[in-house]
Formats: sequence, C-alpha cells, structure tokens
Amino acid sequence: MAILVVSVENDYGRPINVSAVKVGFDWGLNYTSTQCSWDNPIVMQRNEVYSFTVGFAVPDTAVASNQYLHGYKVYVEHVNSTTEPKEIVATMTRSYTEDPDFAVYSADQAEAQDLSQLLTRLRTAAPSFTSARAKLLVYKAGNETTTGDACYRRGDFIEAKFHYDVALSLYGSAYSSEETYGVTLEDLEINATKTELRVSEAQIGYFEAWATMISSVSTVLTLAGLAAVLFAVGYIIKQLGTLRKPAGE
Repeated sequence: MAILVVSVENDYGRPINVSAVKVGFDWGLNYTSTQCSWDNPIVMQRNEVYSFTVGFAVPDTAVASNQYLHGYKVYVEHVNSTTEPKEIVATMTRSYTEDPDFAVYSADQAEAQDLSQLLTRLRTAAPSFTSARAKLLVYKAGNETTTGDACYRRGDFIEAKFHYDVALSLYGSAYSSEETYGVTLEDLEINATKTELRVSEAQIGYFEAWATMISSVSTVLTLAGLAAVLFAVGYIIKQLGTLRKPAGE
C-alpha cells in the first residue's frame, strides 16, 4: 500500500470547489483521492493550501517495473458549484515524468534497501575502533557491503540481502570485540595501578626502614661521641688528679 500526498494551492484569487484529485502513473493506471468527489467537493478559499492523500495498492513488478523510477501526473479538477447542476470549470495538472521519483520495490528489494540504509547509518555513526580484531571485522563488513551493493545494482536482491546480513553480523561482532578489548584494557590498567600502589607501599616501607636505621645509627654515633667526650674528660680529670699529688707519694 502506498500513500501519495498532493498539496494543492488555490491561487485563482477566488474560492474554488475541488471535486477530484487524481494521479496517473506511467504504468497506465490512475488513482483518485477519496477526500473529495463530484458529489462532495471541497471548498478552498483564496490562497488556501490543502493536502490531499491518494492511497493505492502498488501493483506487481510485472505491471510496474522495479528496475527504474516511475513518473506520474497529478490532476486537480474543480467545479462551479457545490450543488447541482455542476460542471467542471478547469483542471490543473502537473507532470513529474521528466524527473521521476517514484520507486516500486519487490519484497526482496525492499528488504535489501532497508538493510542497505541501516548499514549506511551504522557506518556514519560507528565509533573509531581501536582493537586489531574489531578493525579487521569492520574491514570485512565493508567488503560485504560493497558486494551487496553490486548485487543490488544488477537486480539480484536475494544475494544482496545475504551480503548485507553478513555485513551487519560482522559489525555486531566488531562492537562485541571492541567492548571485550575495552574491558580487558580497563582491567589491566586497574591491576597495573594496584601493582604500582603495592610497589609504592614497598618503597615507602623500604625508605622508612632506612630512616629508622639511620636514626638509630645517628643515636649510637651520638652516644658513642658522648662516651668518648666523657672518657676524655675523665682522662683529663685523672691527669689533673695525678698532677695534684703531693711530691714524694
């Protein structure tokens, strides 16, 4: 089912009564909007814009080829009155045949087109992969997409779907691989940080032990120095005492 929206502007400078909006495609069939009719025309005021919808079942590709874009013409009829007797005053037309833009897709083609558009959005939004495995998977996905595009251009939509599906699967694997790589890298960094902390703690303990030892040595050296001074003083006092002994003793 397709719905074509036709925007109609009343530039006549007066009200008009739109009685029919039709679209004629190049495959030879016409389709009419149900929003207006001969019996129930829509009154459009001056400069008013109204959007009419034309719904129709898209024919089989045997009738409307899916190998190229289709052109069409739009017809807008308006009558002189909303009540009887009526007659068609004019028919406005616009052609879209020189620059056709209506595509008819087979079921396989539509699915392939959806997959192709999904891959395009995925490639556009994809982050920058860092792991070697993820990069390799993305490279393979690109090759599969290119092959799918080639199949699509030659009309082999089933094969195009296959390659697009493989490309999507590879992209999924790339994301999983990148996630695993990121988690592993994070764990390694955490462990490295812990190791550094343990090394730092060991270094701190080592330096503290050295500081304690140096402090102890300094104390010992100080005490030894003090003992040496006391020994020297005692020796001098002893010598002085000796010098004070009476003669003849």
